[in-house]
Amino acid sequence: GRPGWEKTQEYITGTMRGLGWVVEEDKFEADTPLGKVAMRNVIASFHPEGGECIVDVSAHLDSKYEPHYEFLGATDSAAPVGMMLAAAQVLTPALQTHLAAAGDMPCLRMVFFDGEEAYAEWSDTDSTYGARHLAAEWAKSPARFGEGASRLASMRTLMLLDLLGNPRPSLTWQFGNTKPLFARMQSVEQRMR
Repeated sequence: GRPGWEKTQEYITGTMRGLGWVVEEDKFEADTPLGKVAMRNVIASFHPEGGECIVDVSAHLDSKYEPHYEFLGATDSAAPVGMMLAAAQVLTPALQTHLAAAGDMPCLRMVFFDGEEAYAEWSDTDSTYGARHLAAEWAKSPARFGEGASRLASMRTLMLLDLLGNPRPSLTWQFGNTKPLFARMQSVEQRMR
């Protein structure tokens, strides 16, 4: 519900700002089957002045709307958002140390999308409200460091975390051109075990 949504937004922005990340809020109203709904994407960047971000890690922060019962979005939004916040808490000191030693480094960004879930039935127009809105806004926004015609075109890699939280998830890649990156991430994960 609305109070939970506001608490979630405040917790994410407060946590990321508290860690020293630069936080942007993309507020908008979406036309849904239920009428206009206020939404807000949260974009948190570590060292945005370091150039275009080398990776965007993302998840959706909303839960499925169910008017007839309370939907608990444990693996479908809560776990991925929690993973991102935990990663930020663990990575931030290492990133700060690296930045202090190196003097500069590329940006790392985390995007918390709002409005991923459908309000009536999943379709191209009743879903992914936040991702579609941010993509449209960034397509019109010039790239900050000249690496692409627009802020959207300057994105290098978008990693979307969704439906995670099971003890042994089966993860795959969705597009052939991302298979090498996926294989590199698998290799890093194996080395960390």
